[in-house]
Amino acid sequence: MRVEHDSRTTSRRRVKIEARLRNVVTPRRESHPRQEMVEVLGDRVFVIGRRGNVDELARQRKRIHWHRRLLRRMEAISIFRYADRVVTRFLVAVVVGSVLFLARGVDASPQLAVARRFADHCTVCSTATSKNRSATAVSLRAFSWRPQVKAQNAVLRFSFVAGGDATITIRQSGNVISAKEIDGGVTFETEVSIAKLSRADVLSFETNRDARWLDPVILVPATDPRPNILIICVDTLRADRLGGSNNAMPKTRKWMQRGARFTRAYANAPWTLPSITTILTGVVPGIHNAGRRTDLGPAPKQYDLRPTPGKAGYRLTLIGRTYEFRRLSPAVPTLAEMLGEAGYYTAALHQNGYLDFPIDSLRGFDLAYHYPGMGESGTPRALDWLAKNRNTRFAMFLHYIDVHQWPVEIPQELRAIPEPKLTAEQRAKLGSLYDKQCAITDDYIDRVLSELDQAGALANTIVVITSDHGEAIAEYGRLDGHGAGVQENILRVPLGFFGPGIKPSTIDTRVSLRSIVPTLLDYARVPARAELTQRNMRPVIEGRPGRDRDFVSEFVLYGDDQAAMYSGRWKYVDGEEGKEFLYDVHADPAALNDVGAANREVLDRLHRAFRKQQIQELERLKAQRDEGITLTPETVESLRSLGYLGGS
Repeated sequence: MRVEHDSRTTSRRRVKIEARLRNVVTPRRESHPRQEMVEVLGDRVFVIGRRGNVDELARQRKRIHWHRRLLRRMEAISIFRYADRVVTRFLVAVVVGSVLFLARGVDASPQLAVARRFADHCTVCSTATSKNRSATAVSLRAFSWRPQVKAQNAVLRFSFVAGGDATITIRQSGNVISAKEIDGGVTFETEVSIAKLSRADVLSFETNRDARWLDPVILVPATDPRPNILIICVDTLRADRLGGSNNAMPKTRKWMQRGARFTRAYANAPWTLPSITTILTGVVPGIHNAGRRTDLGPAPKQYDLRPTPGKAGYRLTLIGRTYEFRRLSPAVPTLAEMLGEAGYYTAALHQNGYLDFPIDSLRGFDLAYHYPGMGESGTPRALDWLAKNRNTRFAMFLHYIDVHQWPVEIPQELRAIPEPKLTAEQRAKLGSLYDKQCAITDDYIDRVLSELDQAGALANTIVVITSDHGEAIAEYGRLDGHGAGVQENILRVPLGFFGPGIKPSTIDTRVSLRSIVPTLLDYARVPARAELTQRNMRPVIEGRPGRDRDFVSEFVLYGDDQAAMYSGRWKYVDGEEGKEFLYDVHADPAALNDVGAANREVLDRLHRAFRKQQIQELERLKAQRDEGITLTPETVESLRSLGYLGGS
């Protein structure tokens, strides 16, 4: 029996079902609540151009294309004409269900990047201070950015730091838009939508005690994909505690095994100030100048480690003498400054007074915060900042000092014993005290990285884990310490990179910490000066053959001036009282056996190369008109005798 179908009924049923399928399966353009164009697939949202999701979006589009083809085939065989309605609904449910099951959702939050720094585009129209209150009013009338900013979700973000408990009130033309009580030393960030501001507005910031507001920034949706950057620096961490024979930080090591680990990384200075400045500038201490010391003569005290401002830096009293340690040269740009120009919102959280003003090593950071206490205080503050800026193109320098404080735990009975007379048990005791602080810091780092990973931010973040210098532990004639020598365990540091595009690897190429900046600039796609690009480690990280880098470690904290130059297989040391040493670090990795007498030609060649580099650094600083840099008559005569001056 032939069954006649009503073509009008079939057509209506077909249109109705196709409409349902189209609503569920067909990608469409919609306006997201944050004014960003997105693709919607059912209840799954995919951001167009969201950085870090390019591959994911490609996979989603392939799935969508596959299901579209399936629907076209369903139409071709006229399933609506020959199948029962129940069967049709079942097939539709299978298709829709497979779409929703296969299409895994991704983060739809737009990434914000810094468009302008507030301080260059505003006018401070009034300030007022009193014993218990201070206020600053800023006119928006002089802003030049408003016509160029078209994104509706652009914001003006500003931050405050208070020395103690404070109440901060923010007003827009007299109306309170934000008010908050904060604990001492805690930062406070808030935002104002640019769409709600006009040129006639005046923003005022009021506090009930001394609190300073940092340069606010304008954040707009990013248009190009760039990774976030996180540098974690563990003060005084030896290389052998992360990947060596004594793995005192197993959690951190596990994170580092996700990427490239350098087994022979060296600090460019044996103490914090010059070394961290190298980490944050990419140039050696002799050029950035931070930590260069001038002997000001005898002091009434043996030690006074409280930094006091000097003419061009700060002063300390060490072993009965007063020294002035110079600040970062104004002519040397910092990583924060270079990233800031590329739209990164930057922060430095640290616990070392040597990095504070007026040394200027943290110049360029939108937030430079000396947190109180140890890692238990700095970790939640870092996590809070990272959570607030998850959708911002950020770069953070996070510094831990807990390991540096391990000598506080050394019992007095051990301190009374000279290092050569320590027993094996006593040496092990000292090592365990050091490892205890390593384990504590291990937990802090794991907490930061785990929370970033759970939030999905780690997938788009280049992480660097390193240290500013190592530490002597019952060796080199001392129980503990650093800063007065250039021995291997004081200069050797851990160094690892992991993040998007970095495959797990162990790299034996010798490098120094000055290579961190050019490598990060490459990953961030920020142009770098030629002198920096020569030190870029990205090709080595990506598996290309590398060669051992030549470099200098210099600027001791106390004692006679010392420095080390690494060149090929040799380590040349310009030591105390004018003594020189030469080590074959290929045959003697610990650099304990001086072979200078047997290799006099090499010793003389490296002596001349080292002196030449020192003079070139001083001449460069002099050309940059950095404060306090002069060539003494003795230095000039030394240059002439070596043939570097006078045209010879």
